[in-house]
Amino acid sequence: MITEFSPQALATTAWSFAGLALNDLPLMAAISAASIMEIASFELLNLANTAWAFSALESSHEPLLDAIAAAALSRISAEGDSLTMRSQEGLPLAARQLVSSI
Repeated sequence: MITEFSPQALATTAWSFAGLALNDLPLMAAISAASIMEIASFELLNLANTAWAFSALESSHEPLLDAIAAAALSRISAEGDSLTMRSQEGLPLAARQLVSSI
């Protein structure tokens, strides 16, 4: 069932559980696996929210975090100068800091 979730649904589910400090290990493992499969379809906001959720829960899903980092860097590099502050407004602080550091 979770494999049918959209990238936004995966990110939002992870974010919601992290916001409540509920670390359901089987759920987070399933979100991690499904997210890796769909990482190319994630918007920057989905990448940031997913990274935050796993960090907030102190869940060490290294393959997912590696996939998020690679996808974010690829997307940022592809957009180059067109990634303006306006397009960053909806991003969480951590994502804005990542973008500004590149």
